[in-house]
Amino acid sequence: MTTTLARLPRAIRTLGFAPLAVLAAALAMAGCVTKETYTAQVNRTTNLQRLLAEEEKRSADLAVEIARLKKQAGDLEAQNKLTTTQLTEARAQVVRSLEEVGRLQEEVQKGRQSAIAGKSKSKKSLGTAPTPTEPPDRLDELQGGSGKKATSATPSLEGGGSNVYHEVKRGDTLFNIAKRYHIDVKTIRELNDLTRDEIHVGERLIVGKKEQ
Repeated sequence: MTTTLARLPRAIRTLGFAPLAVLAAALAMAGCVTKETYTAQVNRTTNLQRLLAEEEKRSADLAVEIARLKKQAGDLEAQNKLTTTQLTEARAQVVRSLEEVGRLQEEVQKGRQSAIAGKSKSKKSLGTAPTPTEPPDRLDELQGGSGKKATSATPSLEGGGSNVYHEVKRGDTLFNIAKRYHIDVKTIRELNDLTRDEIHVGERLIVGKKEQ
Protein backbone atom coordinates (compact mmCIF):
# COMPACT_ATOMS: atom_id res chain seq x y z
CA MET A 1 0.00 0.00 0.00
CA THR A 2 2.82 2.37 0.89
CA THR A 3 4.63 1.47 -2.31
CA THR A 4 1.54 2.14 -4.39
CA LEU A 5 1.03 5.52 -2.81
CA ALA A 6 4.65 6.36 -3.35
CA ARG A 7 4.43 5.51 -6.99
CA LEU A 8 1.16 7.39 -7.52
CA PRO A 9 2.59 10.87 -7.76
CA ARG A 10 5.20 9.72 -10.30
CA ALA A 11 2.48 8.19 -12.45
CA ILE A 12 0.43 11.28 -12.14
CA ARG A 13 3.45 13.33 -13.06
CA THR A 14 4.07 11.11 -16.03
CA LEU A 15 0.46 11.39 -17.19
CA GLY A 16 0.55 15.15 -16.72
CA PHE A 17 3.55 15.72 -19.10
CA ALA A 18 2.06 13.73 -22.00
CA PRO A 19 -0.61 16.28 -22.94
CA LEU A 20 1.97 19.00 -22.80
CA ALA A 21 4.19 17.14 -25.24
CA VAL A 22 1.26 16.58 -27.60
CA LEU A 23 0.31 20.24 -27.38
CA ALA A 24 3.86 21.30 -28.05
CA ALA A 25 4.08 19.01 -31.08
CA ALA A 26 0.76 20.32 -32.40
CA LEU A 27 1.90 23.89 -31.97
CA ALA A 28 5.17 23.13 -33.77
CA MET A 29 3.32 21.60 -36.71
CA ALA A 30 0.91 24.49 -36.82
CA GLY A 31 3.83 26.87 -36.84
CA CYS A 32 5.36 25.12 -39.83
CA VAL A 33 2.09 25.24 -41.78
CA THR A 34 1.60 28.92 -40.95
CA LYS A 35 5.12 29.79 -42.10
CA GLU A 36 4.70 27.99 -45.42
CA THR A 37 1.37 29.71 -46.02
CA TYR A 38 2.86 33.07 -45.19
CA THR A 39 5.77 32.53 -47.57
CA ALA A 40 3.39 31.52 -50.35
CA GLN A 41 1.24 34.58 -49.74
CA VAL A 42 4.31 36.82 -49.80
CA ASN A 43 5.46 35.34 -53.10
CA ARG A 44 2.00 35.67 -54.60
CA THR A 45 1.74 39.28 -53.47
CA THR A 46 5.17 40.03 -54.89
CA ASN A 47 4.19 38.54 -58.25
CA LEU A 48 0.98 40.52 -58.29
CA GLN A 49 2.82 43.71 -57.49
CA ARG A 50 5.32 43.00 -60.27
CA LEU A 51 2.52 42.34 -62.78
CA LEU A 52 0.73 45.48 -61.62
CA ALA A 53 3.88 47.55 -62.09
CA GLU A 54 4.35 46.11 -65.59
CA GLU A 55 0.75 46.88 -66.52
CA GLU A 56 1.06 50.40 -65.15
CA LYS A 57 4.25 50.94 -67.18
CA ARG A 58 2.57 49.55 -70.29
CA SER A 59 -0.45 51.80 -69.71
CA ALA A 60 1.84 54.81 -69.32
CA ASP A 61 3.67 53.93 -72.57
CA LEU A 62 0.36 53.55 -74.39
CA ALA A 63 -0.84 56.89 -73.05
CA VAL A 64 2.35 58.55 -74.34
CA GLU A 65 1.94 56.87 -77.75
CA ILE A 66 -1.71 57.91 -77.95
CA ALA A 67 -0.78 61.51 -77.12
CA ARG A 68 1.94 61.46 -79.79
CA LEU A 69 -0.44 60.07 -82.41
CA LYS A 70 -3.07 62.67 -81.54
CA LYS A 71 -0.51 65.44 -81.91
CA GLN A 72 0.67 64.01 -85.22
CA ALA A 73 -2.92 63.75 -86.45
CA GLY A 74 -3.51 67.38 -85.47
CA ASP A 75 -0.36 68.49 -87.28
CA LEU A 76 -1.37 66.58 -90.41
CA GLU A 77 -4.84 68.11 -90.36
CA ALA A 78 -3.38 71.61 -90.03
CA GLN A 79 -0.95 70.88 -92.87
CA ASN A 80 -3.80 69.61 -95.06
CA LYS A 81 -5.80 72.76 -94.42
CA LEU A 82 -2.79 74.94 -95.25
CA THR A 83 -2.11 72.98 -98.43
CA THR A 84 -5.76 73.24 -99.49
CA THR A 85 -5.72 76.98 -98.91
CA GLN A 86 -2.50 77.40 -100.88
CA LEU A 87 -3.88 75.27 -103.74
CA THR A 88 -7.05 77.37 -103.87
CA GLU A 89 -5.02 80.58 -103.95
CA ALA A 90 -2.75 79.19 -106.67
CA ARG A 91 -5.75 78.23 -108.82
CA ALA A 92 -7.26 81.68 -108.35
CA GLN A 93 -3.93 83.27 -109.32
CA VAL A 94 -3.77 81.15 -112.49
CA VAL A 95 -7.31 82.20 -113.42
CA ARG A 96 -6.46 85.86 -112.85
CA SER A 97 -3.29 85.52 -114.91
CA LEU A 98 -5.18 83.91 -117.79
CA GLU A 99 -7.81 86.64 -117.69
CA GLU A 100 -5.09 89.30 -117.70
CA VAL A 101 -3.34 87.65 -120.67
CA GLY A 102 -6.62 87.49 -122.56
CA ARG A 103 -7.34 91.14 -121.81
CA LEU A 104 -3.87 92.22 -122.97
CA GLN A 105 -4.17 90.18 -126.16
CA GLU A 106 -7.53 91.80 -126.86
CA GLU A 107 -6.07 95.27 -126.29
CA VAL A 108 -3.14 94.53 -128.59
CA GLN A 109 -5.50 93.25 -131.28
CA LYS A 110 -7.71 96.34 -130.95
CA GLY A 111 -4.61 98.56 -131.13
CA ARG A 112 -3.48 96.90 -134.35
CA GLN A 113 -6.93 97.19 -135.89
CA SER A 114 -7.11 100.86 -134.89
CA ALA A 115 -3.70 101.54 -136.42
CA ILE A 116 -4.66 99.83 -139.68
CA ALA A 117 -8.00 101.66 -139.75
CA GLY A 118 -6.25 104.99 -139.15
CA LYS A 119 -3.86 104.42 -142.03
CA SER A 120 -6.72 103.34 -144.27
CA LYS A 121 -8.70 106.50 -143.42
CA SER A 122 -5.69 108.70 -144.19
CA LYS A 123 -5.40 107.07 -147.58
CA LYS A 124 -9.15 107.30 -148.27
CA SER A 125 -8.96 111.09 -147.99
CA LEU A 126 -7.42 111.06 -151.49
CA GLY A 127 -10.50 109.37 -152.96
CA THR A 128 -11.60 105.79 -153.56
CA ALA A 129 -11.83 103.58 -156.57
CA PRO A 130 -12.64 99.93 -157.11
CA THR A 131 -9.75 97.67 -156.24
CA PRO A 132 -8.27 95.60 -159.06
CA THR A 133 -10.35 92.55 -159.77
CA GLU A 134 -7.37 90.41 -160.64
CA PRO A 135 -5.64 88.80 -157.62
CA PRO A 136 -1.83 89.01 -157.25
CA ASP A 137 -1.38 85.36 -158.07
CA ARG A 138 -2.55 86.03 -161.67
CA LEU A 139 0.37 88.34 -162.41
CA ASP A 140 1.99 85.84 -164.75
CA GLU A 141 -1.28 85.36 -166.61
CA LEU A 142 -1.62 89.10 -167.14
CA GLN A 143 1.96 89.44 -168.25
CA GLY A 144 1.58 86.53 -170.68
CA GLY A 145 -1.57 87.98 -172.27
CA SER A 146 -1.93 90.26 -175.26
CA GLY A 147 -0.47 93.73 -175.39
CA LYS A 148 -3.98 95.13 -175.41
CA LYS A 149 -4.78 93.58 -172.04
CA ALA A 150 -1.52 94.81 -170.55
CA THR A 151 -2.24 98.30 -171.77
CA SER A 152 -5.76 98.31 -170.38
CA ALA A 153 -4.53 97.08 -167.02
CA THR A 154 -2.04 99.91 -166.73
CA PRO A 155 -3.63 102.93 -164.98
CA SER A 156 -2.89 106.38 -166.27
CA LEU A 157 -0.61 108.50 -164.12
CA GLU A 158 -1.47 111.78 -165.78
CA GLY A 159 -4.60 113.73 -166.50
CA GLY A 160 -7.92 113.60 -164.72
CA GLY A 161 -9.83 110.67 -163.31
CA SER A 162 -10.18 109.11 -159.89
CA ASN A 163 -7.40 107.36 -158.05
CA VAL A 164 -6.84 103.64 -158.45
CA TYR A 165 -6.13 101.89 -155.16
CA HIS A 166 -4.54 98.60 -154.26
CA GLU A 167 -5.24 97.06 -150.85
CA VAL A 168 -2.11 95.49 -149.46
CA LYS A 169 -2.44 91.76 -148.80
CA ARG A 170 -0.18 89.34 -146.99
CA GLY A 171 3.01 88.81 -148.99
CA ASP A 172 2.72 92.04 -151.04
CA THR A 173 5.78 94.25 -151.58
CA LEU A 174 6.20 97.56 -153.37
CA PHE A 175 8.16 95.76 -156.07
CA ASN A 176 5.51 93.17 -156.98
CA ILE A 177 2.71 95.78 -156.70
CA ALA A 178 4.60 98.08 -159.07
CA LYS A 179 5.22 95.17 -161.44
CA ARG A 180 1.53 94.24 -161.34
CA TYR A 181 0.35 97.73 -162.30
CA HIS A 182 3.23 98.32 -164.71
CA ILE A 183 4.69 101.25 -162.82
CA ASP A 184 7.87 101.67 -160.87
CA VAL A 185 8.42 101.65 -157.12
CA LYS A 186 9.46 105.31 -157.07
CA THR A 187 6.11 106.35 -158.55
CA ILE A 188 4.21 104.42 -155.86
CA ARG A 189 6.31 106.12 -153.17
CA GLU A 190 5.60 109.56 -154.62
CA LEU A 191 1.87 108.91 -154.96
CA ASN A 192 1.60 107.71 -151.38
CA ASP A 193 4.23 109.94 -149.72
CA LEU A 194 6.23 106.90 -148.64
CA THR A 195 9.77 107.33 -147.33
CA ARG A 196 10.45 103.63 -146.95
CA ASP A 197 9.48 100.41 -148.66
CA GLU A 198 7.64 99.20 -145.55
CA ILE A 199 3.92 98.57 -146.09
CA HIS A 200 1.28 96.89 -143.93
CA VAL A 201 -1.55 94.48 -144.61
CA GLY A 202 -4.80 96.38 -145.08
CA GLU A 203 -3.22 99.59 -146.40
CA ARG A 204 -4.71 101.15 -149.53
CA LEU A 205 -2.02 102.43 -151.87
CA ILE A 206 -2.58 104.73 -154.83
CA VAL A 207 -1.25 102.98 -157.92
CA GLY A 208 -2.45 105.45 -160.59
CA LYS A 209 -5.40 107.36 -162.05
CA LYS A 210 -8.38 105.77 -163.67
CA GLU A 211 -9.04 107.26 -167.09
CA GLN A 212 -12.41 108.88 -167.63
